[in-house]
Amino acid sequence: MDNKLYKMMNWPEIESIIYSECDHPHEILGKHSVQGGTLIQCFFPGAISVLLKAKGAKENAEMQEADEEGFFAYWTSDKNVHEYEYIVTYEDKTVISPENYIYLPKFDKNINEKFYAGILYDMYDCFGAHETTYKELSGVTFTVYAPMAERVSVVGDFNSWDGRVNQMSRLGESGIFSIFLPGIKEGALYKYEIKLKNGLTYLKRDPFSFLIEDNENHASIVEKDEFFSWSDAKFMAKEKSIKAKNRPLSFGEIVLKNFIADGKPLSESLKDIIDYIRRYDYDCVVFDNLSKNDDTGELYSLFALYGFIKSDIKYLVNGLHDADIPVIFTLDLSSFTPDNEGLKGFDGRKLYEAINDFEIENRITFDFTKKYVRNYVISSAFYYIKAFHADGFVLRGTDRILYLNYMRGEQDYVPNMFGGPENHGGEEFIKHLNSVLHKKNPEFITIAGDSLNSNNLTVSLEEEGFGFDYKFDNHLHADMRRFFSRSSYDRTLHYTELTNVLINAYCEEFILLLPTRDYGEDESILIEGYPGNIMNKYANFRLMLTSLYVVPGRKCLPFTKFNDGKLTLFLKDLNKLYKECPALNELDNKKEGFEWLDTTDPEKSSVTFLRKGYDDTLLVTCNFSEKDRVIVIKTDDNAGYKEIFNSNETIYGGDLEVSPKPVLSVFPDEDSKHGELKFKLKPLTIYIYKKL
Repeated sequence: MDNKLYKMMNWPEIESIIYSECDHPHEILGKHSVQGGTLIQCFFPGAISVLLKAKGAKENAEMQEADEEGFFAYWTSDKNVHEYEYIVTYEDKTVISPENYIYLPKFDKNINEKFYAGILYDMYDCFGAHETTYKELSGVTFTVYAPMAERVSVVGDFNSWDGRVNQMSRLGESGIFSIFLPGIKEGALYKYEIKLKNGLTYLKRDPFSFLIEDNENHASIVEKDEFFSWSDAKFMAKEKSIKAKNRPLSFGEIVLKNFIADGKPLSESLKDIIDYIRRYDYDCVVFDNLSKNDDTGELYSLFALYGFIKSDIKYLVNGLHDADIPVIFTLDLSSFTPDNEGLKGFDGRKLYEAINDFEIENRITFDFTKKYVRNYVISSAFYYIKAFHADGFVLRGTDRILYLNYMRGEQDYVPNMFGGPENHGGEEFIKHLNSVLHKKNPEFITIAGDSLNSNNLTVSLEEEGFGFDYKFDNHLHADMRRFFSRSSYDRTLHYTELTNVLINAYCEEFILLLPTRDYGEDESILIEGYPGNIMNKYANFRLMLTSLYVVPGRKCLPFTKFNDGKLTLFLKDLNKLYKECPALNELDNKKEGFEWLDTTDPEKSSVTFLRKGYDDTLLVTCNFSEKDRVIVIKTDDNAGYKEIFNSNETIYGGDLEVSPKPVLSVFPDEDSKHGELKFKLKPLTIYIYKKL
């Protein structure tokens, strides 16, 4: 190396590059104006020689070796060196490499302020891997937040997974690292190599991976940004909104793999889903278990199961919207997996998790006290709206978010500053999430799921609630299943399991559900566990399902493969009855919509109650025993009721017909103040009567 060039070398900085301990490589590598000309430096570990090929130059210039590890430099008096590339010779090959440090990505002031304030709701546009064109040079910009890292590099097939090659620059004094790599294209595999000040080096996937390799390597994959641009005319259409209160709502929950088969065209799968939703007259579809999050923990790469690509999901959602069917996604934003290449200990400390957190059910809870974490998770929700046109979310893991002692003993958690188990960071996160989602998307609905302990979830933010539109009732289906799995005798001993189900019915905007993951999708699984012979098993199942439809609350049922058309017709008719009878839906969230008439005789295992609309009344009688019953209900007027439905009709597989003869009140004598309604009830049957 000639003496003049030697004196230009900043040897401590060069060593930081060689030993990959530099967080500002843009200040050293690439071209820089110096006194009298231009200095160009590059680092290609293991290179024997490097030629500089400048656009317009007659000859390639030989760069001088500054360090045998592969650091080369070149000085020219020309101050107008612009476009150039390197011809790099190794022992076994010669390659042409573009200049990676010609462009330093920056965050403008507005983005930077939003990021540190925790209100950058489109973080996915700023972080991760994005296609970039810089002065007609195409490539990918990689950006990641790792404030405690000494050095971060992008590694992949394009640099033989060598972290010394593409070292990233810290943007200012922030913890954000970025680099532009020309020539990188869609489909490239990559990870981040993070080096700590103690010398420890390890690999991490991109927290903003839109796509993850579907094998044990789980590398992040570069994906085209144009994915966000697609036409869906009926997305969030106000005239198709399911947001309106005081209307009947029934949801069909499906696991996508039930509609997918090898070699089956996607168009047929879409048709099957639409046929299923329309067959039962559901208002919308809830997609459950689409999550890649269960495997890798990243929130932005959920749709990677069953060999699907994201365009397939777009196709399905667009087709459902064209059929006027809103789409609800189920997301778990509470936690991530303890994968060593995922979010766990991301930058050498617990960046995403709390300091004292540990694994529960093979998951680690996000630390929602941190603005960055809340922003990261909220941005993922907006990503699914923008990318997949979701009409709503079911938020799983609600209790995990809201309680510090979730699934822990008294000695296993640190109480909040007031000594309680409430996670104030989690509370702030949920309120922030619902506030901003509803503000930016007024027709969007949010549903609280997996919550057994939380209250006020569907109370408005203005009334100090959490702002969800609906809450899945995770108690009712369990209580009903437990009650109806008992023998007829045992039911008399556990009568309150059923009569108490409505104690809290009006404290939230409930959706009553039979969860797919609890009930499966096969008919034989659905009736398994009910007592009696096969006829009684089916009668008990119909009894349980009818009970779900006649008590207050919206409905959500799983996809089920029924063996014949009888249960299909039964469920379809229940949905129709629920939609067409105002008494079953008009006052669904008001106490005046329900009135007990008879719950006083557990020995008879029967209950009777009224469901009311503004101008419509239904009387419901239930016989939960295996014996004939007669019940007498007192009435103050000359009431008459006509049977319109029973759960044991022959068309549903039972042995009864709907009686055409109305039940009329009878006054025992002229002086009686109360009349009587007498009902004869067959075993294991629910009857629904309409007031005349």
